[in-house]
Amino acid sequence: MSEPRRLPVWLTRPVGVVLLPVLLAACAGLPAERPPAAGTARYLLAPARPPAPAGVPGGGPVLEVMRVRAAPGFEGDAMLYVRRPRRLEAYARGRWADAPARMLQPAVVEALAGTGLFRAVVAGPGPARAALRLDLRLLALYHDLTAQRPAVRLVLRATLVERRSRRVLATRRIEASAPAPPDGAAAAADGAARALDAALAELVRFCRETLAAQAASAGATWRRASSTTPGSEGLRGAASAR
Repeated sequence: MSEPRRLPVWLTRPVGVVLLPVLLAACAGLPAERPPAAGTARYLLAPARPPAPAGVPGGGPVLEVMRVRAAPGFEGDAMLYVRRPRRLEAYARGRWADAPARMLQPAVVEALAGTGLFRAVVAGPGPARAALRLDLRLLALYHDLTAQRPAVRLVLRATLVERRSRRVLATRRIEASAPAPPDGAAAAADGAARALDAALAELVRFCRETLAAQAASAGATWRRASSTTPGSEGLRGAASAR
């Protein structure tokens, strides 16, 4: 009788034992994943210059600043930049401390409260009986790296509405930019602060011009309103603040 044939050694071992050296050799050729050198930094969207302190309340109406809405693509906390037209990218090592739209509301309230244009400026929605409502929409906020001089661009849409009649008094597109070198998220945050300064200054001008125009209008609702009604003061005081 012939002796039974012996199987090769590699066929008698468990599959894992045979394949383990092969897998280890293959993995050795892959680049090692390195841990990040530093954690993700968080940045506040706040004015570079502190707002003017609120002085004596003005004689204008009470203004309610509503929560800022964000256009598609700008709702989250990513710090965005553009290297190619219409393509948004996010910095990997930097993020906003909160969604920019949410950080804009308190900045706007503080900026307008120090102008003397209004008897009071409050954040909405709330229980305050305000005569005017300011609606804001964040249309864009990004680090533009396509320009010859990189800059942070901030675009808002502002709308002033009379609460009682729901009449739109005025609307304006506010565009602001500030130079920011292509040095990452920190440079973008600094540029955004300066762009916000410019946007707030334009927003103050928008409110001042709108109040003055309404005060000069023969059909202005506030000119006929009782000065004793909360939130319905006339605009003569606001016009005198020009």
